[in-house]
Amino acid sequence: MTFEQFVDELGLHFRPPDDPDRIIVALAKRLSMVSPDSLQAIADRVIDTHKGRSWPSINEIMDALKAVSGAGQQSVPSASWQARVKRRRVKADDAAEMFMTFSSVAETAREEGWAHDLKVIAGNLAFNSMRESDEPLSLERMEAFLTLDNDLVTAKRHLSRGRGEERRGEERRGEE
Repeated sequence: MTFEQFVDELGLHFRPPDDPDRIIVALAKRLSMVSPDSLQAIADRVIDTHKGRSWPSINEIMDALKAVSGAGQQSVPSASWQARVKRRRVKADDAAEMFMTFSSVAETAREEGWAHDLKVIAGNLAFNSMRESDEPLSLERMEAFLTLDNDLVTAKRHLSRGRGEERRGEERRGEE
């Protein structure tokens, strides 16, 4: 199960969170290292234990992660694994920074006020893309993914375009 499928699965059972952009970005950061099997187990556990129709809290989702990962065992990852993850994170952060410097989508995001969210998503995309390879996605592939396939980016662009049209309409009315 991918992170997007995880969010979709929870969305089938619960109302969207009050601040979906902030909540989804925070969850993406916290769950970026979780395996697909664990994401499925976390979703199942949250669906089974969460009371009501509201979106589960981040703490509740993290508690489900602890429960399904056998937190009682307290296994410590090896030093080589920790070093590999740290190298991946540095490369991912560098890729996100490069994306934010050269991407036309990033320019739009800066103008419209959602650049931070885009940088977090780009960093997580780069980090997760290194599960199969030791290199993050190229700038071109990241931009293609984030402009064509990412609901958050699409929603942000759509919402900011709508606000811009409303403002232009208000300006026109003010001129009359």
